[in-house]
Amino acid sequence: MESLLDALGQLVVKALPTCALVILLHFFLKRTFYRPLEAVLEERDAATEGARKAAQAAAEKADEIAARYEAALREAQGEIFREQEAARQRMRGQQRAALEEARSRANAMVHQARAEIQEEMQAARRALEAESEALAGEIVSVLLERRAS
Repeated sequence: MESLLDALGQLVVKALPTCALVILLHFFLKRTFYRPLEAVLEERDAATEGARKAAQAAAEKADEIAARYEAALREAQGEIFREQEAARQRMRGQQRAALEEARSRANAMVHQARAEIQEEMQAARRALEAESEALAGEIVSVLLERRAS
């Protein structure tokens, strides 16, 4: 067992320079390679995160602009609807006014026609009365002449 311990001790003594070299290599690589690499990776992460934040801010701004555009579009559509409704109301008012004017003209024409018909009826009655009196006079004279003869 002592020989085994001696062999193990010699192995450790022979391995010490290699272990020291590995430890030195570790610190050397850490200082010259890993630290700059970590710095570059951190910069990249920061740039990536910054780009994500910028993209998110741009997306939020685009959403806000789209919302404003949609609100302006709805407002414009509402204004157009109100203008169309006002135009419809004006047209209905004009139609009502034209209809009332046509009705009043038609009523005036009907009243005038009735008055003319009434006048014509009275003139016809007067003419018939005059003619019937004349005919009655003729009939009476013819009858009297027949009786006298």
